[in-house]
Amino acid sequence: AAKKLGDILKAGTVFKTTTDVEEGSEPDKFWNFLGGKDEYASSRVEECPRDPRLFQCSDVSGAFDVEEVYDFSQDDLDANDVFLLDVWT
Repeated sequence: AAKKLGDILKAGTVFKTTTDVEEGSEPDKFWNFLGGKDEYASSRVEECPRDPRLFQCSDVSGAFDVEEVYDFSQDDLDANDVFLLDVWT
């Protein structure tokens, strides 16, 4: 999935190839491009401290509107809007 996204994002840029790199084995040029290496979360959280929350962002009314979607499922997603999933991490 990450490689496919990289291939999509490189279109129209000076980058011509993508490279698979295992986490923790990133070359210095990768970190330099991002402004330097710093601490970051790299382990999975075993248990979510709270239930995830889904927010739907839309401008269909002419104004930017954000609404929380309660008791959500895949069927709640709309390709015309942006959704934010808050998983508390």
